[in-house]
Amino acid sequence: MILKRALIAIAACLVPSCEFERCPELDGVWTMIQHCDESYIGERITVHQSGCAVSMAIESANFAGDVASDGDIELQGTVAGREMECDGDAGEDLISMRCRFLDSADICVVIFDR
Repeated sequence: MILKRALIAIAACLVPSCEFERCPELDGVWTMIQHCDESYIGERITVHQSGCAVSMAIESANFAGDVASDGDIELQGTVAGREMECDGDAGEDLISMRCRFLDSADICVVIFDR
């Protein structure tokens, strides 16, 4: 019965209007090209990805979150013990995010490229 349902679901997706969610491929090494703290510019960071879940870490900062099929990215993490959230756009060659500490309204634009 389960196999029959799975085959029906697969067959239903053979029509052109059916698409599986596919996220941008972000796994790999990126270079920070913009940050409000200029000392981070040029830093290399490794992004790990499993499906649409992504994570990254640099020095005392760790982030994890999700990227959607349309490239919307949302990350949460800590920097030197302070909680931060980031959102923005991600593609296979550029990640652009707006980040802010949860205890502050200040926005920091962070951009990575390959």
